[in-house]
Amino acid sequence: MRRSLAALLGYRGRPRRVPATDADCSNYGLAPAADIKLSAWMKRRIKVSLWPYAGTARLADIEKAVLQEFVPPLNLKDVETPWRRQVKAARAVLAQQARKTAR
Repeated sequence: MRRSLAALLGYRGRPRRVPATDADCSNYGLAPAADIKLSAWMKRRIKVSLWPYAGTARLADIEKAVLQEFVPPLNLKDVETPWRRQVKAARAVLAQQARKTAR
């Protein structure tokens, strides 16, 4: 979710470490100042809830059911949304920026 938000909010991607591998660019990071700014944005706007679970059902099955029910717009796994292409395209831009920075 963090990389999706960074991409949609117009941040610039960079490799997670140097020297960088392709994985370091696909799972890009942000400059330290941008990372702090994104964290502050998220703290102001995102609410998190916890659900204590003591059951025996597989959590992966529960997660899939929740995703199908709520169709979270930034989720790229196990759910199709109208925004999926837009989110993936925005993330691809940051990954490409990270690859350019790594060279």
